Amino acid sequence: MASPEVKRKMLSLGIFCAPVLIVQATAAILGRGAPSAVSASAAPSTDGVPVSSRAIAWTSTQLAASARIAELNKQPFEPTPFLYDFDESRQPVEKELTETAEVSSPDQPTFHLQAVMSTANDRQALINGRPYRQGQMIRSTTWTVLSIDVEARQALLRDSQTENTITVRVELTR
Repeated sequence: MASPEVKRKMLSLGIFCAPVLIVQATAAILGRGAPSAVSASAAPSTDGVPVSSRAIAWTSTQLAASARIAELNKQPFEPTPFLYDFDESRQPVEKELTETAEVSSPDQPTFHLQAVMSTANDRQALINGRPYRQGQMIRSTTWTVLSIDVEARQALLRDSQTENTITVRVELTR
């Protein structure tokens, strides 16, 4: 009778060889499906113009989609809230504080600006997890979004009761 050490070595060898034997047996049963030799030849030169045996008839929907894509390709990209390129050489602009500057009182709600977004027609700010456009009142408060500055990543808010204004900036994590 074989010792436990020999049995363990035989089991390891069997576990290693079993998948190889299964693949070899399957190949023998199914046969070889792949070609055994491949050859290629150079295609005739068309100077970069694809050769077509028939003309393509585009539908009006396809032509309209193509025109729209061409129009969108000409438009510049707006800043995205998902990418923040931190430029070490760019220093923050010092602004003069006004009388209605960022003074918080105990009854003033706290606003967290998470993102600012801009399209060709609209600007939105994500404040306390909700999207707001310029001119909209912030939910459950008396504050209104006066302006949204996408490049500076900030929004100007005004309290309709006290006429105070505050500037909230996107909170960046490093």
